[in-house]
Amino acid sequence: WSGRDQGPYGLVSWWPSSLYVNNSDPHLSKKNVRWAISKFIDRDKVNDFAFANNGQISRYPWPAFKGLNSITSDVDSIGVDTREYNPNESAKLLKSEGYTKKNGFWVDSNGNKIKCHIVAFGIFSDIGPVIAQTLVNAGIESSYSEPPDAIDQLRSGKYNCSIFGHNGSQTGSIYTTLSMYTTDSAQNWWNFSNNEYDELVKKISTSADSDEIKNLTKKSHANLVIRTP
Repeated sequence: WSGRDQGPYGLVSWWPSSLYVNNSDPHLSKKNVRWAISKFIDRDKVNDFAFANNGQISRYPWPAFKGLNSITSDVDSIGVDTREYNPNESAKLLKSEGYTKKNGFWVDSNGNKIKCHIVAFGIFSDIGPVIAQTLVNAGIESSYSEPPDAIDQLRSGKYNCSIFGHNGSQTGSIYTTLSMYTTDSAQNWWNFSNNEYDELVKKISTSADSDEIKNLTKKSHANLVIRTP
């Protein structure tokens, strides 16, 4: 923002953005398909192309605030790298789900393509087309658009993919972010639903024990990234 290559100005965003995938989609509802899409994305190249390497790549849906360091360090011990670029592993994951590559695109046994058409907003016009083309190159049918009803599509669940942010625990409480993924949350635009996760987050909301909150947070994050469909 300063106009300098390496200036003293800037800030850590309280609103970390991510590629939203609709869990109600028949393909995107599968954990291995979501992981495959994630591992198809070379975040370093996207950062370079879209942001001239001025972006910060996050492993989490909460910001890199120092007040959250203890939570983040504890979650790190799970050992899952959510930033990994590994197209070979992506191919293995898709094949394990019965997908094959036909005419350059991954399809199921009925010939239906995995689709990740991204609807978003003007603030993502730098990174959105880059991610969409990255997915096309990997064999996922994708596009980028900014329709006037993008918010309505997200809220109603009538979308494939999107790019949007998280209410990123800017208060210093990790609960703000984790609660977004609970089944009944109005902000759960991913349509993610898991009863075990809901119960863990509910316990966080009523706990006053910092150690218990850290332990529950670690379990919650593990549920998000490792859970079976």
